[in-house]
Amino acid sequence: MGTRALIAAYTTRKQIESTYIFSDGYLEYTGKFLVKHYNNEGLAREVCEIGYISCLRETAHESEISARDKMETDLFQEVEDYVDYAFDYIDVEFIYLFREGQWFYMDQQDPVRAWHRVERALTSAPPC
Repeated sequence: MGTRALIAAYTTRKQIESTYIFSDGYLEYTGKFLVKHYNNEGLAREVCEIGYISCLRETAHESEISARDKMETDLFQEVEDYVDYAFDYIDVEFIYLFREGQWFYMDQQDPVRAWHRVERALTSAPPC
């Protein structure tokens, strides 16, 4: 089974809109793609409006056409609702949120449920 994740960004109405990622949702793949290819508000919103992505690709269009399933996006009023939905209801391993001009992530294995900057985590990770 793949590493499932949710990615989310704020809409123009200040709601949080999320999209489900079926596989490769881990930081070293999805996190890296988000920072490299979706690192501004417009691109972040575009990819988070898809609803379902099999595996994140370089563009939102490529990500959308590669999906074998279609789903609606989920909307949340509060960040806490997004976190609870992700970890307690659909049980994904990673969640991502674009805010303040950058991507943040949370790992289900983190007992504190703290947000971390994706870019910082990728640059401080030991080499493989």
